[in-house]
Amino acid sequence: MTSRSDEAAAREGRPVSTLERVRRWLRDFAVYGEPRVARMVLLGFSAGLPLLLVLGTLSYRLRESGIDRTTIGFLSWVGLAYGFKWVWAPLVDRLPLSLLTRILGRRRSWLLLSQLVIMIGLTGMALTDPVSHLERLVLLALLVAFASATQDIALDAFRIESAEQALQAAMAAGRVVEIPELPRADG
Repeated sequence: MTSRSDEAAAREGRPVSTLERVRRWLRDFAVYGEPRVARMVLLGFSAGLPLLLVLGTLSYRLRESGIDRTTIGFLSWVGLAYGFKWVWAPLVDRLPLSLLTRILGRRRSWLLLSQLVIMIGLTGMALTDPVSHLERLVLLALLVAFASATQDIALDAFRIESAEQALQAAMAAGRVVEIPELPRADG
């Protein structure tokens, strides 16, 4: 892939040195040092953790606890909360959270509330024995998935509203920080 300046240099008939390309790449990459973009990278990473914990790690934990594969397969439906977040996104977009909204603003208040619910849900999941209280564990996983999807809604709105147009591409890239998948219980 070539940059516009590389293409311009090629049209002018002058070669582009490797050093010049590295300098341009470093200059372009410097946008990730911008505090708002760096914050979005961290928020994007933290927003990806609950999905990994609810779907990947939970399946592994259930398999190690001796829960049958059919039940574990049904629990993957918990991930549907992410696919249906469009249903409650207008609510998150328009509903202020009383005192929190006055102190933090609408986006940050929803982010804080969803992160608190995620922490409570993950703590509850960690303290629940899947063999004796599978129903409770499933309800907590649903709570975490719902709160995490809500966090995604608020984070996308926060990303759009917190930076000017010139930073939007870097903010969007920082928002989708990938987390490597853990090994599966069956393989």
